[in-house]
Amino acid sequence: MTSSTGEPKYKVIPIDGGKRYDWQNDNIKVHLTSDDTNGAFTLVEDNLKPTFYLPLHVHHQHSETFHILEGNVEFTLDKEIFVASVGTTIHVPPGVPHAVRPMNNQSARMLMLYMPGGFDRLLVSLRELTSGQLEDMVLMRKLNEEFDNYELSTPAEASSP
Repeated sequence: MTSSTGEPKYKVIPIDGGKRYDWQNDNIKVHLTSDDTNGAFTLVEDNLKPTFYLPLHVHHQHSETFHILEGNVEFTLDKEIFVASVGTTIHVPPGVPHAVRPMNNQSARMLMLYMPGGFDRLLVSLRELTSGQLEDMVLMRKLNEEFDNYELSTPAEASSP
């Protein structure tokens, strides 16, 4: 069924639908892109591998909401450390520094909502980079900042477990 503008009134993503992005430390499935929601939000399922670590960073324009589906995930929220277990939901508004990693060398799985949308466009941009470009810290900082991701920790801190 479509609206009066010809746009679909709803979207159904089957279990095997959505675009997947697989990296060394992470596997992300995009359920709804920002285009699917007219920019309102992006919805992804994030499968964190045991080695995943997202260092302390902040967003100035978008919020993130995390819902833990499997495993335990350590969050640094502002200056507090919190361990989220299955069923926990955490909402991080713009301006709140945060870091994320699975606990105890185990994998974890989360449903994540980015508002407004756009995170899916960062994934597309990352997929297009060569391994050399992915290792270029200046290029990566510029790309991340284009998508409202501002790293707050040093590279040495980012590589620590």
